[in-house]
Amino acid sequence: MIINLSLEDLTRIFDFNYVARGIEYAKNGRVLSSEVHDKNHKINATVQGSGLNKYHCVVTYKEEARYISGTCGCPITYNCKHVVAVIIDHMEKQHISISPKNVAPQGDFPLDNWLRGLSQLKADKSHQKQYKDELHFVFDIKTDLQHGRHLNVSAIKTQRLKSGLWSKGSKLAIDSVVKTSYLSQSDMDLLRLIDAITDSQHTADYRLLGSSAEYVLQKIIATERSHWQALNNQPLQMGETLIAELDWLLLDELVEVRALSHPELILIPLESLMYFDDKKNLIGTLQTALSVDASYALATAPAIPAEQCKQVKKALKQIFPKSNIAVPTIEIRKVKEKIKPQPCLRVYSVKEDISLPFMMSADYEDYADLHFEYDGIDVSPHNTDKVLKRQVDGHIEQITRDFKLEQAWIDSIYKMGLELEDIMEQPSEFMRLYHVDYEHGWLDFSDKDVPTLRAEGWKVTIDPSFRFDVVNVDAWYADLQDNNGGDWFNLELGVKIEEEMISLLPVLVNFIQQQTRAKTLDTFLEQHDDEPFFMTLDDGRVIRVELGKVRHIIETLVELYDPNALDLEGKLRLSRYQANQLNTLGETNMQWAGSNAPLLFAEKLAGFKEISPVTVPKTLKASLRPYQQQGLDWLQFLREYKLSGILADEMGLGKTVQTIAHILKEKEAGRMLDPCLVVATTSLMVNWANEVKQFAPSLKVLVSQGDDRKQNFDDLANYDLVLTTYPLLPRDKEVLCAQHWHLVILDEAQHIKNPRSKVAVTARELTSNHRLCLTGTPMENHLGELWSQFHFLMPGLLGDEKQFRNLFRKPIELLADDARQQQLNKRIAPFMLRREKSLVAKELPEKTEIISSVELSGQQRQLYETIRVTMNEKVRQEIDKKGIARSQIIILDALLKLRQVC
Repeated sequence: MIINLSLEDLTRIFDFNYVARGIEYAKNGRVLSSEVHDKNHKINATVQGSGLNKYHCVVTYKEEARYISGTCGCPITYNCKHVVAVIIDHMEKQHISISPKNVAPQGDFPLDNWLRGLSQLKADKSHQKQYKDELHFVFDIKTDLQHGRHLNVSAIKTQRLKSGLWSKGSKLAIDSVVKTSYLSQSDMDLLRLIDAITDSQHTADYRLLGSSAEYVLQKIIATERSHWQALNNQPLQMGETLIAELDWLLLDELVEVRALSHPELILIPLESLMYFDDKKNLIGTLQTALSVDASYALATAPAIPAEQCKQVKKALKQIFPKSNIAVPTIEIRKVKEKIKPQPCLRVYSVKEDISLPFMMSADYEDYADLHFEYDGIDVSPHNTDKVLKRQVDGHIEQITRDFKLEQAWIDSIYKMGLELEDIMEQPSEFMRLYHVDYEHGWLDFSDKDVPTLRAEGWKVTIDPSFRFDVVNVDAWYADLQDNNGGDWFNLELGVKIEEEMISLLPVLVNFIQQQTRAKTLDTFLEQHDDEPFFMTLDDGRVIRVELGKVRHIIETLVELYDPNALDLEGKLRLSRYQANQLNTLGETNMQWAGSNAPLLFAEKLAGFKEISPVTVPKTLKASLRPYQQQGLDWLQFLREYKLSGILADEMGLGKTVQTIAHILKEKEAGRMLDPCLVVATTSLMVNWANEVKQFAPSLKVLVSQGDDRKQNFDDLANYDLVLTTYPLLPRDKEVLCAQHWHLVILDEAQHIKNPRSKVAVTARELTSNHRLCLTGTPMENHLGELWSQFHFLMPGLLGDEKQFRNLFRKPIELLADDARQQQLNKRIAPFMLRREKSLVAKELPEKTEIISSVELSGQQRQLYETIRVTMNEKVRQEIDKKGIARSQIIILDALLKLRQVC
């Protein structure tokens, strides 16, 4: 009785686990005896079970009906592993191997087996999750003298590392492995199958040979735990069947058999020719027009030198005389001389995960790979072969290398700052280089050296992953948008790259903060204007601009030093009073977009130094000196463009008369529809009243002072000019703030130097068309006093108090930053006019000194004398104790107290 079944046939009829164990039982000689009855197609056998148990089995097989079954005395009773062992033992005695090509039973495989298979798969998945250790398989192609090229598999015990990779693990000796906790029953059955079809013994690497190797291969891939060559390569999958023609090709100077239409595939020599696709990580069947024996012969052929092609060709023709098997026909051709190579460089970046205690981080490595191309043949600088070979029309063509020229190119790349990466990590295909100056070096290389290399004939490839690919900027742009009725505007500043507009303000703000923390900003800004400045955009692109352009922007838009300067859209909000900064930005090539209003206003401010003169009011009873005429022109200029300012002439140069002339000019022009308000010190009330009476008698003046001032509160609008004092300003706040003023003037404006004082707060709440500060000392102690006055005049010009403190006060007062001082001066220049006596001395009359003596009397005299006597005694005691040099403070204090009495 002949039983001819394949391994696939057995697994369709019997449970997979029974098949695996039955093969092992048969191999270990557990079928003690068997008797064949050909007439009734039965086999009676005795099988050694577990321990001392022996079971009687009866196997029935009808070949014409494709029917086989068996009964057993074991607890399973039917189609168990003992029955399988009897079948395998019988086939081996008939010298019939378990072949996948043998006839399979008709019909679909039983449903219960399929369902058991699904249940087993789920059980295996659940089993794996319980243990750290896992069983994985690694395939590779090996070559030895006995078997030639063959498929090799290793079973490896491994664990998943914290990095997500698999550990190196340890290889298992399949023929001696025992059941352990991490191995599922399916794992054990699969290991027995491998052991059953391999001839490898007591080793860790197993050849998959014979007719059942393809079936076992598919079973291993189905575990989703198999890999090609290394554990950390992706799990293998089954691919589709491909059709190809086999032929001999020259690869790496050796002649190998490959699939012509798919030369990248690795041939797997099994009974059915198979392939491995390295790019797709697939294993599949490869169909050819050759016989099974011819395909297998070619697939197992080793790579041979071209010189042995004739010998192999002759042998194949003798062995396969009637087959159209491919034979190597490659011959040596004449050497090609004077082939000029081309240096090729590929730059790229690689993200690398770095595992540190308590953290995971990612870093980048940046490389340049160098190789040379000889007429289409790529060669590494590490390659020492003097002659290159390639297959051309069935022949081998040889090209002699030019080592002298190659070395010259390598030397030139070294001079650019590139150096050889660790020699132990050098790939064989090219020379891997890195830059010694890291980021700055790569930026300079990309910006300067890459164009140079390309001009010299190099082929330079910039990989999309490269972090320092410098993009050319086509133009700069500034986009302006009006906000809040024109009092504010938003500025977006950036560059155009191939019609794409990219805002750079966020990049600049981040850069300034980084440089400031590192205390390197000043050094950076001191570099030459033509030095390149590289900025990395959010999408990773790097742009190059001239440092002078960036410095100009930073020096103009000092607000960028504030880390919170930009809104959510990355735009800078500026007061319209800061429009003068646009003129500075416009000094360099800039394409303007958006609203024109801020630009027009900036142009008007630019004309501040060329203010047109105005005529003196006809009702002014005084002659203005030239500098006073200029003061009147300036005040009228501010009024024309709805601006405010500080007239800060030195004491004695006639700030009051210039202001009175300005008021008269407004009245004569019919623009003064509301009264003007002057807030001054109490001591100046009389002076103001007298000067207005003297120089502008046509003005109707109200001195709002004393207890009787309230009787005129309802009549304020009927006056041209109202005079009040700083102490009265907060007291009369309700009345004064209810009146709309044409012009509010603060004389001795340093009285609002504290922005949180009641006087300063009330002054800012006054409503008016224009505002003006008069002071000979706009700043007495610190720059905050200046800010307070401009905050009254034009809120926003110098930012809020916190911004001003960070952007101007600290750098100027604490760090003596001259550049920041110049920026502040430039910003306030259009809105402050100050002349000193030394500058206008020629316009002043001759100095007249009048000495007026005033005699003290009454209680004032008594108080003065009391203080004099008291301080005299204190001063003498201090001088006796410390000496006159160390007693200056108490002397000055005594003089101050005496002066205060006067």
